[in-house]
Amino acid sequence: MLYMEAFAMPDARDRVDAAVDALVDESIDGVSTHALGADLIDIRRSIDRLEAEFVRRLHRFHSGRGAQAEGGGTTVSWLRSHCAMTVKAAAYRVHLARTLGELPATLDSARAGRASFSNVTMIAHLAEDVGVEQVAPFERILVGA
Repeated sequence: MLYMEAFAMPDARDRVDAAVDALVDESIDGVSTHALGADLIDIRRSIDRLEAEFVRRLHRFHSGRGAQAEGGGTTVSWLRSHCAMTVKAAAYRVHLARTLGELPATLDSARAGRASFSNVTMIAHLAEDVGVEQVAPFERILVGA
Protein backbone atom coordinates (compact mmCIF):
# COMPACT_ATOMS: atom_id res chain seq x y z
CA MET A 1 0.00 0.00 0.00
CA LEU A 2 2.82 2.41 0.78
CA TYR A 3 4.15 1.78 -2.71
CA MET A 4 0.85 2.94 -4.23
CA GLU A 5 0.74 6.05 -2.04
CA ALA A 6 4.16 7.07 -3.30
CA PHE A 7 2.75 7.21 -6.84
CA ALA A 8 -0.38 9.15 -5.83
CA MET A 9 1.48 12.08 -4.31
CA PRO A 10 3.39 13.20 -7.43
CA ASP A 11 0.12 13.35 -9.36
CA ALA A 12 -1.45 15.52 -6.65
CA ARG A 13 1.63 17.76 -6.57
CA ASP A 14 1.50 18.09 -10.36
CA ARG A 15 -2.14 19.15 -10.18
CA VAL A 16 -1.38 21.72 -7.46
CA ASP A 17 1.51 23.09 -9.53
CA ALA A 18 -0.72 23.28 -12.61
CA ALA A 19 -3.43 25.14 -10.68
CA VAL A 20 -0.92 27.64 -9.29
CA ASP A 21 0.61 28.09 -12.76
CA ALA A 22 -2.87 28.82 -14.15
CA LEU A 23 -3.43 31.51 -11.51
CA VAL A 24 -0.01 33.03 -12.08
CA ASP A 25 -0.48 33.09 -15.84
CA GLU A 26 -3.99 34.52 -15.67
CA SER A 27 -4.32 38.18 -16.59
CA ILE A 28 -6.20 40.22 -14.01
CA ASP A 29 -6.31 43.33 -16.17
CA GLY A 30 -9.91 44.39 -16.50
CA VAL A 31 -11.12 42.01 -13.78
CA SER A 32 -13.58 43.71 -11.43
CA THR A 33 -12.60 44.30 -7.82
CA HIS A 34 -15.61 42.17 -6.86
CA ALA A 35 -14.20 39.22 -8.83
CA LEU A 36 -10.72 39.88 -7.41
CA GLY A 37 -12.18 39.86 -3.90
CA ALA A 38 -13.75 36.47 -4.56
CA ASP A 39 -10.41 35.24 -5.89
CA LEU A 40 -8.60 36.48 -2.78
CA ILE A 41 -11.03 34.59 -0.54
CA ASP A 42 -10.58 31.40 -2.55
CA ILE A 43 -6.79 31.72 -2.70
CA ARG A 44 -6.53 32.36 1.05
CA ARG A 45 -8.70 29.33 1.79
CA SER A 46 -6.50 27.18 -0.44
CA ILE A 47 -3.33 28.49 1.20
CA ASP A 48 -4.76 27.69 4.64
CA ARG A 49 -5.68 24.18 3.53
CA LEU A 50 -2.20 23.65 2.09
CA GLU A 51 -0.57 24.94 5.30
CA ALA A 52 -2.62 22.44 7.29
CA GLU A 53 -1.65 19.64 4.92
CA PHE A 54 1.99 20.71 5.17
CA VAL A 55 1.78 20.46 8.98
CA ARG A 56 0.09 17.04 8.80
CA ARG A 57 2.83 15.69 6.55
CA LEU A 58 5.53 17.40 8.62
CA HIS A 59 4.19 15.69 11.75
CA ARG A 60 4.59 12.30 10.09
CA PHE A 61 8.00 13.24 8.62
CA HIS A 62 9.25 14.51 12.00
CA SER A 63 7.81 11.58 13.98
CA GLY A 64 9.39 9.16 11.55
CA ARG A 65 12.75 10.90 11.81
CA GLY A 66 12.66 11.79 8.14
CA ALA A 67 15.38 14.42 8.42
CA GLN A 68 17.82 11.90 9.86
CA ALA A 69 16.91 9.36 7.15
CA GLU A 70 17.56 12.04 4.52
CA GLY A 71 21.12 12.55 5.63
CA GLY A 72 21.19 13.68 9.23
CA GLY A 73 20.43 16.82 11.07
CA THR A 74 17.27 18.10 12.65
CA THR A 75 13.89 18.60 11.07
CA VAL A 76 14.39 22.35 11.46
CA SER A 77 17.70 22.26 9.57
CA TRP A 78 16.13 20.03 6.91
CA LEU A 79 13.26 22.52 6.42
CA ARG A 80 15.78 25.36 6.17
CA SER A 81 17.80 23.69 3.47
CA HIS A 82 15.04 21.94 1.51
CA CYS A 83 12.08 24.31 1.94
CA ALA A 84 13.97 27.62 2.11
CA MET A 85 12.57 28.51 5.54
CA THR A 86 14.16 30.67 8.17
CA VAL A 87 15.11 29.00 11.44
CA LYS A 88 12.17 30.71 13.14
CA ALA A 89 9.64 29.65 10.49
CA ALA A 90 10.93 26.08 10.44
CA ALA A 91 10.92 25.77 14.24
CA TYR A 92 7.40 27.17 14.36
CA ARG A 93 6.15 24.63 11.79
CA VAL A 94 7.77 21.76 13.71
CA HIS A 95 6.16 23.01 16.91
CA LEU A 96 2.76 23.23 15.21
CA ALA A 97 3.22 19.76 13.73
CA ARG A 98 3.93 18.27 17.17
CA THR A 99 0.98 20.00 18.82
CA LEU A 100 -1.58 19.63 16.04
CA GLY A 101 -0.53 16.03 15.52
CA GLU A 102 -2.16 15.43 18.89
CA LEU A 103 -5.30 17.38 17.91
CA PRO A 104 -6.44 15.61 14.73
CA ALA A 105 -9.95 17.13 14.58
CA THR A 106 -8.43 20.60 14.71
CA LEU A 107 -5.98 19.90 11.92
CA ASP A 108 -8.60 18.10 9.84
CA SER A 109 -10.92 21.12 10.05
CA ALA A 110 -8.27 23.30 8.41
CA ARG A 111 -7.39 20.65 5.84
CA ALA A 112 -11.05 20.47 4.85
CA GLY A 113 -11.39 24.25 4.68
CA ARG A 114 -13.84 24.50 7.58
CA ALA A 115 -11.43 26.52 9.73
CA SER A 116 -8.74 29.00 8.82
CA PHE A 117 -5.17 28.04 9.53
CA SER A 118 -4.81 31.07 11.82
CA ASN A 119 -7.73 29.85 13.94
CA VAL A 120 -6.19 26.39 14.10
CA THR A 121 -2.88 27.87 15.25
CA MET A 122 -4.73 29.72 18.03
CA ILE A 123 -6.01 26.35 19.28
CA ALA A 124 -2.45 25.00 19.08
CA HIS A 125 -1.20 27.96 21.14
CA LEU A 126 -3.91 27.32 23.73
CA ALA A 127 -2.84 23.67 23.88
CA GLU A 128 0.75 24.80 24.38
CA ASP A 129 -0.26 27.13 27.21
CA VAL A 130 -2.54 24.76 29.14
CA GLY A 131 -1.53 21.36 27.80
CA VAL A 132 -2.89 19.21 25.01
CA GLU A 133 -4.54 16.90 27.53
CA GLN A 134 -6.60 19.85 28.80
CA VAL A 135 -7.62 20.97 25.31
CA ALA A 136 -8.30 17.57 23.71
CA PRO A 137 -11.67 16.98 25.43
CA PHE A 138 -12.89 20.36 24.11
CA GLU A 139 -11.31 20.09 20.68
CA ARG A 140 -14.56 19.72 18.73
CA ILE A 141 -16.12 22.68 20.57
CA LEU A 142 -13.07 24.87 19.93
CA VAL A 143 -12.96 23.93 16.26
CA GLY A 144 -16.66 24.73 15.91
CA ALA A 145 -16.21 28.10 17.55
